[in-house]
Amino acid sequence: MKLSRIRKTLVLIIVIASLPLFLLMTNPEHLPLIFLLTPIALVFLIFYKSSMMLIGLYKSNTNVTKQRTMSSLLAALPTLLIVLQSIQQLTYKDVIIVIFLWLMLWWYLLKIDFI
Repeated sequence: MKLSRIRKTLVLIIVIASLPLFLLMTNPEHLPLIFLLTPIALVFLIFYKSSMMLIGLYKSNTNVTKQRTMSSLLAALPTLLIVLQSIQQLTYKDVIIVIFLWLMLWWYLLKIDFI
């Protein structure tokens, strides 16, 4: 149990450290498209792993599938907002729409007893 928590913490530290390393060591002008999407994936992984650890600490008795679903939803919201901001498409209306759709999805998953 303790070894698993240490391993999860170590993975989270590695993922968090990999984002600034990737951004510092690459030049976006010379990268293929797949590597331009890597920071977005790393941001999602950071939010996902962090929320998995927090949910595991506070709700350790919940099902692993439910933990993964909740973590994915929690990680998707800020990642989507970051993506919209990076392409200069983030306005107040977009934030309200994204949050509204996210809340509707969360509510739906609660209603079908998936979360």
